[in-house]
Amino acid sequence: MDADLRRRLVAAARAAGDDLFDARWELLRVAAKDNPIHTRIVTGHAHPYVASLSYALALCEAGRYERAERILLRCVADQDADPRSDTYGLWSYYAEEPLAAMRPPDWNQADFNGRTLAMVLLRHRRALTPAVAEAVTGALRHAARSVARRDVSMDYTNIAAKGTFVTLAAGQLLGDADLARYARDRLRRFAANVAATGSFAEYNSPAYWTITTQAITAIGQYVDDDEVRAAARRLGEVAWRHLAARWHAPSGQLAGPMSRTYGDDAADNPGLLTFLRTALDDAEPFGSFEPRPDVELVWPAVLEPSVPARYVAAFTSAPAGTLRRELFARVDTAHGAAEQRGGTAVDEVVGTTWLDPVLALGTINQADTWLQRRNLLGRWVAPGDAPWRQPARCVRLRVLKDGADFASGSFSSVQEGTAVLWVVGFASPGGDRHLHLDMLAPGVPVAATSLVVSFDLAGAADAVVRVGERVVDDGDGFTLGAPVGVVTGGVECTIGVVDAAFGDMRPYGRVRRDGDRLAVDVVLLAADRPVEVDLASVGQAFVAGTFELAPVGERRRPSSPTGVRRSAHGIELGRPGMWLRARTSVGTRADHAAAFASSAPAAP
Repeated sequence: MDADLRRRLVAAARAAGDDLFDARWELLRVAAKDNPIHTRIVTGHAHPYVASLSYALALCEAGRYERAERILLRCVADQDADPRSDTYGLWSYYAEEPLAAMRPPDWNQADFNGRTLAMVLLRHRRALTPAVAEAVTGALRHAARSVARRDVSMDYTNIAAKGTFVTLAAGQLLGDADLARYARDRLRRFAANVAATGSFAEYNSPAYWTITTQAITAIGQYVDDDEVRAAARRLGEVAWRHLAARWHAPSGQLAGPMSRTYGDDAADNPGLLTFLRTALDDAEPFGSFEPRPDVELVWPAVLEPSVPARYVAAFTSAPAGTLRRELFARVDTAHGAAEQRGGTAVDEVVGTTWLDPVLALGTINQADTWLQRRNLLGRWVAPGDAPWRQPARCVRLRVLKDGADFASGSFSSVQEGTAVLWVVGFASPGGDRHLHLDMLAPGVPVAATSLVVSFDLAGAADAVVRVGERVVDDGDGFTLGAPVGVVTGGVECTIGVVDAAFGDMRPYGRVRRDGDRLAVDVVLLAADRPVEVDLASVGQAFVAGTFELAPVGERRRPSSPTGVRRSAHGIELGRPGMWLRARTSVGTRADHAAAFASSAPAAP
């Protein structure tokens, strides 16, 4: 990495922390984020441990040890250091919230904070005062033993990789032979899990790809073992191939589908783009990307990633029209990791991605509809667009209950080129806002005023929507049946709803606008006041249709399926060269998996 870039990254991380540092607490003070799980602190300001430790690392990199040591000692003091405790080795998210008050505690905190403590010791142990070095070493020991005690599924890609670095580094730093043996065995298991499919169960997830690849890079860079470093090189090759296969260079965005993400715009993920910038030696357009100050920028500054030469063009040049299908996970390689596999019980989790100089479209064969999924995600660029133009242009399919993503949906699809056949059904039992932490049990109704399947477009302020030949606008409703065309930014999204039902309700269409955002909804439920809904008793509950994303005037396929077959519990959609079968009545995840079948031409 260029030494000047490294200095600037450290300076940006330190400056961000300086602005947020609260000397009274010896921690950063930040705006709390809305989080439907783990923490009750979702508004106002609070003092986080993860960001504070990253700031401490940045201070060490800048040679400002006095403040760094105060932060380290505060964080060490707040760790659960009791080996008899169920939360041994953990921290809460915020100093204001004890571990016992979380719902539930997040065991990943041992991995997140453990990696920072390990990096502080690997790079600055001799510069710390003996008392602080001893305290940090003890906290790393607790975190590493917590990671080993939990022994997370290797399908949990980012935590599996991060925890492997934590335990390898701890074994080396502590001289702990038992921990070192565990860590090497864990690395072998992680590598075998990846080799089983050649991909990641936690597929194509921007933030978690970055975390995973940072951990793999750190293993190869800091662990003093030739066998371990060789394994890290092989894993790094898979990670870079995985990202390169879906990178859309014209927009500077990652294409779908995605197992887990926190947003739809790479410009809001400076960790990913800065890591790519350092790995590509400032190759354009990444050399022009200047991230906003953020304490997490310290991580690309302390690592030395490098993109294998064969994948560089994928990040810097417009792609030809290419379709890729990839096996992400198999049921026989999964070990209790439904969250990472997309909450589906299908035998094979397969993603499909189309890339060309204008657009990118990706889909997953089957998944739940948790808020972190991107089961159908399209992106495009208009003439004159530069990478990371804001707002980013994209479209994605969502299932919304009372305006929030509803995890009980079951999305099924098949894709060929820029055309998709899709069905959204519903699972019971299923999650509400989370996949499994707030399960809705069969027979237990939930209050709701609305339930919609929505095509949500961003960067679409200029959008014109037509249903058949009729132009529709904000608040307009329409009868399902005619294809819906949305023209924006030089492309046309064509949505065809073949059939839909929700018990005895009569679904209809609706358009919503909000600034540069536009949504085309299929409304399954709309009520003036909350009604009690027990999914298990609804019976038929689904929306089935087609989708195509293409430059205006270049539609490649008919907007309606050429064949539709219905049965008591399912529907089959067909178009030239592909077909999809999916369940239409409410059932378990296993029921939806059993009903799923599809066919499409082979692709690389």
